[in-house]
Amino acid sequence: REHLDGIEDNLLALEKQGANIDADLVNGIFRSVHTIKGGCGFFGLEKLSTLSHTMENLLDRIRKKELVPNSAIINVLLKGADLLKILINDPEKTDSTDTKPVIDSIKKILSGSMSKEEKKSTNQEVLIKFPDGRAVFTVSRYDFDRAKKADKGGNQIYLIHYDLIKDIERKGKTPWDVIHELMQLAVFIDSKVDVDGMGDLSAEGPVTNSI
Repeated sequence: REHLDGIEDNLLALEKQGANIDADLVNGIFRSVHTIKGGCGFFGLEKLSTLSHTMENLLDRIRKKELVPNSAIINVLLKGADLLKILINDPEKTDSTDTKPVIDSIKKILSGSMSKEEKKSTNQEVLIKFPDGRAVFTVSRYDFDRAKKADKGGNQIYLIHYDLIKDIERKGKTPWDVIHELMQLAVFIDSKVDVDGMGDLSAEGPVTNSI
């Protein structure tokens, strides 16, 4: 919840700056939404993940000065922030909360700012696999390429396997702690719970979370 504190005021401040954006301000907003997206995979919150990921893509283009934060862009981000708060603060409303209109509006804005190659890449998939060939994630070519070009990006992809009990709970950590640690090191693409391996806190077997 704390990641959304003050986000409305920050978005309105961003709108006033227009093309002369404050890098610290927009990066702070981006990190807040990015952190929320990063945690969704741990908890299987797909609707929240899709919304935050779409907002993240829009904020990324703003912070890289590929889009100017005008009133239309800020309004849709404010609507998105309101929906994020509902989904986080009142999970029981997840099924009844319609995020599609906001997501579609953001995607329309994004599409208008993309090159032909970027538009094409949004419909192409990159399969992320373990060395043994098992599929872990499917990400869009657009997201994959943007991650490689990011400040902490590169040519290597790291698949990190966590045991939710041994590596997190028994060390007094939370999934959010792990996410924050990883974000300091590299571009965080996605996280996913190994549902088939889920147990309980008394289990001795492998309970894993793939990131």
